[in-house]
Amino acid sequence: MDYKKNISTNIKMLRLSQNMSQAELANSLNLSKAAISLYELGERTPSTDTIIEISRLFNVEPGVLFSNHKDKKSTKLISVDSLSNSEINAIATIINNLKKAH
Repeated sequence: MDYKKNISTNIKMLRLSQNMSQAELANSLNLSKAAISLYELGERTPSTDTIIEISRLFNVEPGVLFSNHKDKKSTKLISVDSLSNSEINAIATIINNLKKAH
């Protein structure tokens, strides 16, 4: 999978993880809904500035947009903005233990 496909897939995944419509994402970025649709279809690649804005909006590193997740169906994103570091670490421990169990 090339980076353009990764970007399109990851934008959609991030948007859906926040129960956000294409129109809502477009509005947040001051773009058209058509631009978001083209990004998600892989027919257009966002500018560097737009990639940075998308990563800020979803509170992820820009590199996340370029990453290739092997199994998109099992990849979920959650916001931990309101949690303390110890709470985040506890969740990470639980997740790692669940992965080891399966």
